[in-house]
Amino acid sequence: MNRPIVSLAATPNLGGYWFTNNNGAVTALGNATYWGSTPQVLSAPVVGITEAAGNGSFVGSSYPSGSFGYDISNWQCGAYPPPPHTISIVEVNGASFGQVNSCLAGEAAWAGAGLNLYAFLTYGVVRGNNAACLGSVVPDTCNYGFNAGMDALTKARNSGINTNVPWWLDVEPTTPAWSVYQAANAALVQGYLAALHSQGIANVGIYTSPLTWAGIVGSWAPALPLWLAWYTGNPWKNCSTGYTGAASSPYTLPTGGIVLTQYGIGTINGNQYDQDYAC
Repeated sequence: MNRPIVSLAATPNLGGYWFTNNNGAVTALGNATYWGSTPQVLSAPVVGITEAAGNGSFVGSSYPSGSFGYDISNWQCGAYPPPPHTISIVEVNGASFGQVNSCLAGEAAWAGAGLNLYAFLTYGVVRGNNAACLGSVVPDTCNYGFNAGMDALTKARNSGINTNVPWWLDVEPTTPAWSVYQAANAALVQGYLAALHSQGIANVGIYTSPLTWAGIVGSWAPALPLWLAWYTGNPWKNCSTGYTGAASSPYTLPTGGIVLTQYGIGTINGNQYDQDYAC
């Protein structure tokens, strides 16, 4: 890790513990549940951590509840959404180990102080003995995810932008397809997450659809903030029903709370933009 560990707290039964670095990135070991990390960006370093009762709900966000904005990628090069916008999420790359967004620096400037970053995850396997993946049930895909996360972060840093902002891991159907072994897909996402945490990126969430998440990673439901991809055209409905779906068949999703929802596509001056809302 590139930041010092500053504090540790044990679970009530002493079967596990959490530690945090001075940027608020939390790591859970043993039977300690990972509930999330400190929202970015911090005005002062973290100096301590303590255990307390809670439900693990994510309560921090870059954007005030009720705010609107956009997410953009290399497809919007030179045609950025006009103001006003509070939400401004920018693509780093469109595939694991993929080419960096050619307009990343310009789009980060467009985003300003509201910058969040997202990376599109695709499947792969690489052998290795990365410490973050030694306990993984599928270490080769975990290693691939870890290396892909480091690659995306390095490319973003080399673009000269501020990478110490919230990141979102885009998990959706891809070409080539994810593995039919859902545990391998989950391990890949876990490795990617571990890579960003190891570099001090404390606030990392998941972008996914309620209709596809479980089909990719199975029953894995980490306590991570959720940016919900669901084109109902009604952001308030997305926020309130994103977990429940049909009452008889609730969706399996990351459990950290729906922080954002992508609810539609807007056309401005002939250009199309994904629209987002903060729950």
